[in-house]
Amino acid sequence: MRTRRMTLAGALLAGVAALSGCARLEHPTANEPKTATPAPVGAGEFEKAPSPSASPTPPSKAGGTCTLLDYASVQAATGTEFQVAAASSNSGAKACALQVLYSDYPSLVLSVIGTEADAKAFGKAAPDDADDVADLGSAAYSRILAAGDGAGPAVEIAWLGKHQQIVTLRYTYPQNVGAHTARENVGKLADYARKLEAKR
Repeated sequence: MRTRRMTLAGALLAGVAALSGCARLEHPTANEPKTATPAPVGAGEFEKAPSPSASPTPPSKAGGTCTLLDYASVQAATGTEFQVAAASSNSGAKACALQVLYSDYPSLVLSVIGTEADAKAFGKAAPDDADDVADLGSAAYSRILAAGDGAGPAVEIAWLGKHQQIVTLRYTYPQNVGAHTARENVGKLADYARKLEAKR
C-alpha cells in the first residue's frame, strides 16, 4: 500500500510539474516584440508555437496531448479565444499549453501521466482544499488555486481516467480577476473535462 501511495504521489507531482512549467509559450511572428517571453521550463521542451494568422493553426498540429484540444470547444468552455498551442513531454508526463498572443495569461494546460493508482488511492491523495467532481473518470476533484506570480486565480480539474492515467486540466485567469469568478466557472471546466475524457 505504501508503494502504491508513493507511486501516486510521484505521478501527481510530475503532473503538477508539467502544469507549473507551462507558464509561457514562445510566440513567433514576423514582427515579434523584443520582450517576447521565452519557452517554458520544467515541463520538457515545448515545440515552437506556430505563427499567428487570420486562421490560427489548430492545436492538433502541435501533436501529443494537444490532439485532444480545439480552439472552438476551449473557447466555449472558458470564454477565451486562444491562438497558439505547444506540446511537451517530460518524465512520463505529456502536456499541452494554450495561450493568447503576447500574454502569459489567460492560459489553459492539459497534462496526462500514467499511474498504478486506483480510485481509492487517488481520492486519498487529493489536496485538502479539493472538492469531488461527479461523473468524471473513476475519481475526480476540482480546486481553486490562488492568484500569484503575475497570474490570476486558476481552476484545476484532475481525474483518474481511462488507460490508467491521471489527467489534469487547468485554466489560469489573468490578473485582476477575482477568485469568485473562478469558482463560478468550475462547472463549465468540469463539463469540458468530461468531454475530453470521452474523446480519449
